[in-house]
Amino acid sequence: MLNKFKKSKLKEIKILVDLKFHNKFPPEWGKNKESFSKAISNSLDKINIIAEFKKASPSLGNINSKADLENVLVFYKEGGAIAFSILTEENYFAGKIDFLYRAALFGLPILRKDFIFHPLQVEITATTPASAVLLIVRLFEDMSDFERLYFYSLEKKLEPVVEVFSEKDLEIAKRVGAKIIQVNNRDLNSLKVNLETSYNLIKYKEDNEIWISASGLSKRSVLVDLKNIGYDAFLIGTYLMKQEKICLTLRNLVYGGNN
Repeated sequence: MLNKFKKSKLKEIKILVDLKFHNKFPPEWGKNKESFSKAISNSLDKINIIAEFKKASPSLGNINSKADLENVLVFYKEGGAIAFSILTEENYFAGKIDFLYRAALFGLPILRKDFIFHPLQVEITATTPASAVLLIVRLFEDMSDFERLYFYSLEKKLEPVVEVFSEKDLEIAKRVGAKIIQVNNRDLNSLKVNLETSYNLIKYKEDNEIWISASGLSKRSVLVDLKNIGYDAFLIGTYLMKQEKICLTLRNLVYGGNN
């Protein structure tokens, strides 16, 4: 599945290469960006939720194809989200890079969630309001390429959120000194969710690291449990996008209520 995702990005990368070659690459974002890591570390007394805008996914197909980005983000902000995760992958997730610009109007930090493995993908992200970029360890066959992209992201003033699925992935993340580690409970090959992934890997958390649990999260009791064992934030998309009352559902997860 990951190879499928990588192939889907080749056309986009070709466009970026052409833009660069013809000196038509846009300039870097000139305004201040909201810090992704500070939004998490400054709110550790509550359940920190990074609310994701996701219209579709390979595992579920259509999630909420008619969702309006601005309306959903209003609900997310009012519901207590500390940051947004914005999917920009078009073929499988119905995302657009334009969503990043529109999301900036709400004043919360933005994570660009996509399949990033080429330097120009990082460079184009730096021209948007996104302050963080997702780097999935398993997308890289050569770990030196991952290391280079990690430090290139920092050079471009983007916070790399390093996604891992296993102890092996985590070893690689720690080797580069990753400060923000996202544990994905969904295996991107089988697309199955196993929350034990989060429970098993947290024992390796060290001081000065921010840990995020992602995928398969829908109950406050589970979030409280994961927070108690060391998780600093939770990325939730599908569950929220499927709700009729997004704001209320999110508030219940953050502050307590029906969940």
